[in-house]
Amino acid sequence: MAAAPEIDTIQAIAGAASARGKSAGAYPLRAAVSTDAGTCHITMHDRFDTVAAAWLGLESSGALMTPYQRLDFMRAWHNTLGRDEGINLRIVEGRTEDGRTAFIWPLGCCSCRGFPMLGWLGGKHANYGMGIYDRHALNILKPQDWRKLMSEAGRLSGADAVVLLNQPESFEGATNPLAAIGGFASPSPCHAINLSEDYNALMERLRSRSSRKKIRRNIRRLEETAGRVELRRADTHVEIIEALAALRGHKQQLDNCRADRRIFSSDAVIGFLTQAAIPHEDGPPPPLEIHALHAGERIVATFVCAVSQTRAAGTSISFDSDEFAQCAPGEVMIAMLLEHFCARGIKTFDLGVGDAEYKRRWCHDKEPLFDSVIASNLRGRILTAPSATLSLKIKAVLKHSPRLLGLLHSIQGRLS
Repeated sequence: MAAAPEIDTIQAIAGAASARGKSAGAYPLRAAVSTDAGTCHITMHDRFDTVAAAWLGLESSGALMTPYQRLDFMRAWHNTLGRDEGINLRIVEGRTEDGRTAFIWPLGCCSCRGFPMLGWLGGKHANYGMGIYDRHALNILKPQDWRKLMSEAGRLSGADAVVLLNQPESFEGATNPLAAIGGFASPSPCHAINLSEDYNALMERLRSRSSRKKIRRNIRRLEETAGRVELRRADTHVEIIEALAALRGHKQQLDNCRADRRIFSSDAVIGFLTQAAIPHEDGPPPPLEIHALHAGERIVATFVCAVSQTRAAGTSISFDSDEFAQCAPGEVMIAMLLEHFCARGIKTFDLGVGDAEYKRRWCHDKEPLFDSVIASNLRGRILTAPSATLSLKIKAVLKHSPRLLGLLHSIQGRLS
């Protein structure tokens, strides 16, 4: 079994983030866009604090949004990862003619092969790219309005193109307004399942009788091997650090030739997860939850998810694939997670974007995602947008070819 990293090492970097320097630009930038609902005023911010009040106001008013677009999630991600990746905040706030906040677009600008591009914040840690929308605004702004607004955002940012990835076609029964912009299918869908209050009925719907029996047998094996089996949420700093140390240890057991499996070796990633999962006294719940499956004194599986009042969206899963592999701790944990979220009244559970056999086994619904590329200037129309579109379509071809994808992962592993 690969040794787990020292907890002290992770604790030393958890939550670490450099102080933000002053931006040299003349932000916030403002523009007025004529829409069918009147003039829409947009403001582009390069800091979280200047848009925080409007953002939190939408969050608390039942806006259409995914769990990943919480202000606390985005702030933790940018403080620990986004800034170091050269991503400059370009957050767009839209207000209708009466001054009401209509939407927030959490966007950032970065240089890709020398060409500036605008895209969603969150990177690979946000399975969904989407804005935060006042539901009244969704009713009064028309499809053509959203395209005009996004085009103006691209112009204000100075980017050659707006590249929007992994956007849900619909969410919580409402159509994503940016579907009006058009685009093409993302390489992979999100695997989800609708929950119910009756956990036993849900399990009967999801898994065969023999599969359910096997899960119960694996729980007994874990108890006989290591001790009492219990799913716990990591709520304290110490518990979060212990769970993340276990997660990192589990990932170290995997084939190291795949670059995507080494993401948790990054101290910055562990710092992001820690910041986003630590509860704040007298504040809202943290945007991330970390759950750990304990067998006696051992953590044999972990699950990280972004959670709202209605959805638990999985971002990462890990399990001990050496000592406890025969007990299928990952399967046991997912079964217990479903029971936990059913009891909490969560309506939807997902295992994230990307194709994997265990996702198809547990989450029978595929939620389609789409990508959009919009040119913002002449160079964008001639070069940047076509290049970005071609790159994304090649990526989709690779992901749908297991042989080519395996070869790509092997090459990436050797190069890194």
